[in-house]
Amino acid sequence: MIGSDLFNEARIGFTQVKTLRDGPTRFPTTQVDLPGGVSLEAGRERFSTANSLDQDILEINDDLTFVRGNHTWTIGTHNELFKFKNLFIRDAFGFYNFRSLADFAAGLADSYEHSFSLTSNPLQPAEFDVQQFGLYGGDLLRLRDNLTINYGVRFDLLRLPDAPTNNPQVQSLFGFKTNDIPSSNLILSPRIGFNWDPQREGKSQLRGGLGVFSGRTPYVWVSNAYGNTGIEFQRLRSTLSSSTAVTPKTGIPFVANPDQQPKTVGGSVTNEVALIDPNFEMPTVWRSNLAYDYQLPFGILASAEVTYSQVEKDIQYQNLNLQKTGKTVVGGRPEYTRISSAYTGAYFLTNTSDGDATTFALELRQRAHKGFFWNAGYIHTDANEVYPGTSSQASSNFNNVSVIDPQDPGTHPATFAVEHRFTGSAAYRFDMGPVGSTLSIYFNRQSGRPYSTTFSSNTDVNGDGVFGNDLLYVPASESEVILTGATWAQFNSYIESDPSLKNARGRIVGANEGSSPWSTQVDLRWAVDLPIKAVRVQLTADILNVLNLIDSDEGLFQYARFGEVSPVRFNGVDPATGKLRYQVFFTDPARRFDTDDVRSRWRAKLGLRVRF
Repeated sequence: MIGSDLFNEARIGFTQVKTLRDGPTRFPTTQVDLPGGVSLEAGRERFSTANSLDQDILEINDDLTFVRGNHTWTIGTHNELFKFKNLFIRDAFGFYNFRSLADFAAGLADSYEHSFSLTSNPLQPAEFDVQQFGLYGGDLLRLRDNLTINYGVRFDLLRLPDAPTNNPQVQSLFGFKTNDIPSSNLILSPRIGFNWDPQREGKSQLRGGLGVFSGRTPYVWVSNAYGNTGIEFQRLRSTLSSSTAVTPKTGIPFVANPDQQPKTVGGSVTNEVALIDPNFEMPTVWRSNLAYDYQLPFGILASAEVTYSQVEKDIQYQNLNLQKTGKTVVGGRPEYTRISSAYTGAYFLTNTSDGDATTFALELRQRAHKGFFWNAGYIHTDANEVYPGTSSQASSNFNNVSVIDPQDPGTHPATFAVEHRFTGSAAYRFDMGPVGSTLSIYFNRQSGRPYSTTFSSNTDVNGDGVFGNDLLYVPASESEVILTGATWAQFNSYIESDPSLKNARGRIVGANEGSSPWSTQVDLRWAVDLPIKAVRVQLTADILNVLNLIDSDEGLFQYARFGEVSPVRFNGVDPATGKLRYQVFFTDPARRFDTDDVRSRWRAKLGLRVRF
């Protein structure tokens, strides 16, 4: 405090984080395909063979607040200086996929991947600095005794002072330099909000606001450009086509020694690179909300709020090593081919302005009255996105999105959106002499997460070199397909059991059009406060997922693994009839989902809390 109406707060902090993913297993990642579209996996987890992240973060903040009349001004700065050392070599021990147990016994794989350093350091990390400078100012204006307006603006400048290594071959092939990155990025974020009590009685308020918002940037997306220039690492991938039989002549020999993995397979050497659009901007959204709160009788507060978000800038990936052949395949999707066989992918981080979300929320809550409290709410969400950005790897962010056209994915229902959610809780505190107790119950029921129905992981329908991300074409009738593994009646029954497939007859089903089952959770807690004067002691007893305790078939949490269901393998087009050849792995609707073993079990917990 500088004066009665002038305040200043300054903070300087330094954080050092060292994260290492390690394990005792030194053996190649080995995957064996089994009948029915399932597989076995053994060996080292393929993304944990060489994986560590060191971060040094210097943070400098200063906020100056002063009051002038009915204005409360705040001017501040927030600055962060990052130093990253990111080691990530996937498949450093090798990855082998076998089509069958017989192929595994013979030591002949149909797919092999391996990454290794081309520098003198076998554990070559990506090292780079980031400078983030922030300046902001705002005013809390008490326009009237029942109307407050809060407005301001924030400037964030992000700088990347280090450039990745230049790879001239990449520029000649794809037209972009590996060392040409956005050296700086200025984000302007204006915001305004208000709070109005129309009746001046403190029983209701209308509140809202709008502005531009940006969260903390996942700099791991940026680190891909420093570790994947094609100079520091070689990333080898060799895969037999689905029509090529695995024989001693064509199969890839398995090598068990993790330190002696082949660096060429059949004379082929491939690589992948990651590039950033020189005009890339960090993600931001334009968000607005409007809410109304009203005090009902008996101390009940009712609230209704609607929030709308529109993407200004978000991430989008393209593979610059793909070009269209001019043909369409299986349902009208464009067919692709690689520009250069020397690269499996040239993954280009750029921006999209597509994507939005609308949320509507209702809530009733009662303040504690004679020891009793309760609340109940409902939230509806409608959200659409282009890329969920769930991976640290550029290749995975591009490959793991199920779309019709990988270079122009468009929007689809958001991966983590929960369309409907009902919540409730209640608590009652009662005293038993000197001992106080609180009994609580929590209720949550919500719709399942979205999922996509795709062809199986050993199918590449559109020729983009990615297996398992091609959305399923749903036949309109039996006359379009030749089935193996199931009859038309069985496959048709499976389609009818899934609304997303039933409504996609004669077309490619959309990404995330399926929905996992609803889930319901009920939890109980009993807390007892003991009468000890020197300290505050509380004993707690929790029962999580009470429904499963009552009935083992209830309280289940089911989901589609990796957000995809793959019941069919595409085996090409029959040359005699022109029909699509489908190999059906399963037609049981229950096979669509896995059960979360931990969350689906009831659990009990005893606790002791001591507060001084």
